[in-house]
Amino acid sequence: MPLFPRKDKDGKPMLMSPTILSFQKEGFFSWPEIFKFFSASQVDLNGWIEFILKTSGADKTLDMTLKLLKNDIREMKEKVYPMVLEMEKMEKDWSALSKLHNHKQKRSLDRYGYAFMEPEQIELAYRNKFIQNHGMNLTEYAKMASNERERLLEEDIRQLAKVDDLYDENGNSRHKRQASAFKTNTGPTDFKLKFNVLSPSAFTQRINQGLILKGVILSPAAFTTEINNLVLLTHLTLSPLAFNAAILNPSILFSRVLSPVTFRLEVLHPRILHAWVLSPSAFTAWILSPRILQARVMSDLHFTLIILSPGIVHPRAGSPDGPNLSILSPQIWSPRILSPNLVVINVLSPPIMSDPLDGI
Repeated sequence: MPLFPRKDKDGKPMLMSPTILSFQKEGFFSWPEIFKFFSASQVDLNGWIEFILKTSGADKTLDMTLKLLKNDIREMKEKVYPMVLEMEKMEKDWSALSKLHNHKQKRSLDRYGYAFMEPEQIELAYRNKFIQNHGMNLTEYAKMASNERERLLEEDIRQLAKVDDLYDENGNSRHKRQASAFKTNTGPTDFKLKFNVLSPSAFTQRINQGLILKGVILSPAAFTTEINNLVLLTHLTLSPLAFNAAILNPSILFSRVLSPVTFRLEVLHPRILHAWVLSPSAFTAWILSPRILQARVMSDLHFTLIILSPGIVHPRAGSPDGPNLSILSPQIWSPRILSPNLVVINVLSPPIMSDPLDGI
């Protein structure tokens, strides 16, 4: 009863190895031929299909599944999917905004690290549901000279310095303008070696971007999302990460020092040539995220779910793990030194040539 057609194109029945009750028009007594013999029209065919569904009980299972997923389907249709479309639109706007920088703005970014946007760029940056309205009079702003815009920025910085709490009890911002209105962090991948120092980030998304030849120092990140981003030749120091999701993010030649990770989800996030030093992880999940040539030194792993994420040449030293759950994630050529497994449950995840070397 094959579901898909055979690779050979002649379609002739094979006498020694016959195909019977195929869902394709091939072999002996295929289901399409049987339906065609007993039915004269599409209506009769639909009736036969309905009869098979009822007889097998598949219709009840399908109805029960639809009832269980009814609220999830409605939420996906009415909330999640529109939000995804809005986020996609926002990413396109920010990408288009980065291409609208004129020569003066690019020179200011290279020299000072910031630049003043023009009124049409401000409108483009703030026309989405995720960013608070800028609250600026763009007509007056367009008439300002460069020194007047500098004074406006300095005044905003002084006002922010006087605010003890940037947010009220309802989580709303106490100030109208945000510093992020004058700076963008999206656009094409830059292949120049750069350092991010004292650059914390929160509630940001990076989609279809790369992080290449980058040094990140004293720059914690929280509530961030990374989708389809290549990470290559990047080093993190004293940059903890929390409440982060990484999807389709291959990471190659990456090191993390004194940068703990917590509450992180990794899906299709392979790691190749990684080094983690004094960077423990907790409350994380790895799904379809293999680790190849990754070393961990004094970097514990706790409360972690690992599914279909094998470790190949993954040594660790002084890094006890547990409690963790590994499913279909074998460890191959992954020795450990002074790194016991504490309450680690392995389901179809055998260690292969991954014995402890404490006695050597």
